[in-house]
Amino acid sequence: MIEVYYKDNKKLECEVLFTFDSNNKQFIVYMDEEENILSSFYEIKDNKLVLTPITSDLDYDIVDKYLEEWWKQND
Repeated sequence: MIEVYYKDNKKLECEVLFTFDSNNKQFIVYMDEEENILSSFYEIKDNKLVLTPITSDLDYDIVDKYLEEWWKQND
């Protein structure tokens, strides 16, 4: 488990499943304490992993594609 932070400085402990870059954006796919699989944009600020919500359908489609591949490799 690692700690990540939302832009409002709210802290979350999660397990990072994978990260990837696409279209000059950094994505993270992770599992929260309740075992929900989530995704966000991320950046490193002041040695903290900071998350920003994904809001576009296009970006969600990109995450879905990567998640599908990840499931195939980790099944």
